[in-house]
Amino acid sequence: MSIARSIGYTFLEPMIKQGIGSNRIYNLLRSAGVSYRKQDMLNDIRDISGRYKMQSQVEALTGNRVVPTNYMTDRELRRPVKYRVYGEIHSWDFEEGTEVISEGSFYTDDLAKKEDWEESFKDNYRRSEKYPDMEIMSFHISGVDHNKGFGY
Repeated sequence: MSIARSIGYTFLEPMIKQGIGSNRIYNLLRSAGVSYRKQDMLNDIRDISGRYKMQSQVEALTGNRVVPTNYMTDRELRRPVKYRVYGEIHSWDFEEGTEVISEGSFYTDDLAKKEDWEESFKDNYRRSEKYPDMEIMSFHISGVDHNKGFGY
């Protein structure tokens, strides 16, 4: 991470919490001399705010559609795979007897329809030993990252 990006990153969260828009944040930091690549800054803003590129459009896609590549965020992923798929997990906690809603993600090399990714997540989650008292009910995709340098 560049020095300018490191410095800029420290200012992002307070500005986002104040409700300042991404373009305004970019212009403010640039005028203060703390500028870095605009696409990287927009990605950082999305990360901090918990939003994904084209989130409302991705969520509105029907299950039989593949997420278009222009709805994905290109970034370097931590694993050598093509995609990281983010979404909202709806689970049932048998111990507490309540529904639990949380955020989750998974990595995959397969470009698939939304419903296939959602089923894949549920299948892998079921096999997980991490949450033995939880039953996943659904997974709703809200964003997709594409690994830079990998094909689609």
